[in-house]
Amino acid sequence: MTKRDKGVKISAGTDQIADLTRAYPRLIDEFGYFVNDCGFTTIDAIRSATIIAAEPIGEQERIGTISKVKKQTC
Repeated sequence: MTKRDKGVKISAGTDQIADLTRAYPRLIDEFGYFVNDCGFTTIDAIRSATIIAAEPIGEQERIGTISKVKKQTC
């Protein structure tokens, strides 16, 4: 049983952009790794970079999901 199976939340994210011709190459690669090698569903991989990534910084009420009361930040 993995730590993820035990309820540990895994947040995706990267600071490194190696190929400037791709918008977020390392994050997209990380999604592929999560799905292909770690058993995540596609939606779980997306959540790892949205709502789950917002929780550790205490911003889940403001960012990480789509809602009428949340401000667009792109």
